[in-house]
Amino acid sequence: MENIKKPKFNPTETLKLTPLQVFIFEVAMLSAGALLAIYLPEFFASIETHLRILLIISWLYICYIHFKQANK
Repeated sequence: MENIKKPKFNPTETLKLTPLQVFIFEVAMLSAGALLAIYLPEFFASIETHLRILLIISWLYICYIHFKQANK
């Protein structure tokens, strides 16, 4: 029997995910956020402005990446 070496995990490698894997990850994060918001409503109400700013910045970054890749 041959010894087959399993490649070691390298965290510096670029991850290649399928759209389905990304969708499942996003759904999991959304559900975790919703559960957290249900249990801590006062906390989220106190930082609502910060969350809105974070949302706008992240959407701008996503648009930047999208258009940067589209121009290649």
